[in-house]
Parts: sequence; C-alpha cells; structure tokens
Amino acid sequence: KLPWFDLLHRAGVLSRLLCDSDTSFVDRCVRALSQEEILKHRSSQVAGLLCPYQRKGDVWIRRFREIFRFGHFHHSQEMFDFVLELIGEGLFDDREELRWHSLMEMAEQRPEFAVKLLARVLERIISQATEQGEANPFIQNGRNRQIEPQFIITTSQKAPAQFAERIVPLIQQLVLANAQ
Repeated sequence: KLPWFDLLHRAGVLSRLLCDSDTSFVDRCVRALSQEEILKHRSSQVAGLLCPYQRKGDVWIRRFREIFRFGHFHHSQEMFDFVLELIGEGLFDDREELRWHSLMEMAEQRPEFAVKLLARVLERIISQATEQGEANPFIQNGRNRQIEPQFIITTSQKAPAQFAERIVPLIQQLVLANAQ
C-alpha cells in the first residue's frame, strides 16, 4: 500500500516539498499528508517529516491543527508522542479544532494512548487555570473544556488500570482544589 509515498519519501522529495517557499503549495502538501489512509499506514514517516516544523510559527501551528483535529494520530508511537508534545505546548488551547467524537477510534483501538491523551489535555487545562488563578479549569467554555463523555467512558472501560493510575489522581486534584 502507498508505494508512491514510499518512493517519494525515500528519494527525499516529500521533505523538500514541505520546505518550499510557496506557502499555499506547502498547505496543499500538508493536506495531502493529512489523508486518513496516509496517517494510518505511514504515520511514523509522516511524524518524521513534520517534527522539524515544531515551533516554526503560526503557519505551522495552523497546519498541525488541520492535520490532527480529526484524531488520526494514534497509528504510531512517533506520531502520538509528537502530538502529545504539541498539545502540551498549546496546540488546541481554547480551540474548537480538536474533534473529540473523532477520537473514539483511538479509545477503541489504542486505549492506552487515549488515557495518555486525556491526561495530557487535563494537565494542560489544569495548568492554564492555575496560571489564571482559577481552581476550576472548566469554568470557561471551550471544546477542550467539554471533553466528549463517551471518549472518557470508553477509555476507562478499555484501559481501567491505566485510567485509574493516570486520570483518577487528576480528578482527585480537581475535586480537592474546588472543595475549599
């Protein structure tokens, strides 16, 4: 599957396309790389192509949001780790781009990743609230502050031990901070 991708990747063509000076051309290349089939079968290679553009400005933040908003970043450890870093840096802060309902496939197929994602998002939300002097990170509206309940339920059912280890302490922290 995807022999054209393998050929272009081995020849270094894809990496050269992403550093072209024509931003609309690069946008189209990124859109091509964000196709579900490519992210599913060449996730590790796409992560390697995108990692050099982390912290390269707003245009790349926009591109990353476009690629990852539908959640197809659970097909390789490399891609998943890359997206966790981006989320930790604020990729989806107060944005509607992260489609929680689209992450259900991750919760079903890679629940251990779903636990790590949920933990990272909660940690980010808690950190932002703390910086603003708020104990309740859910006081402001925003999609990331309203995580899809079915994602949480499925994740907890599919990976109960990891959920208990990573998520329950965060919930405990929130409850205790808001009980005062």
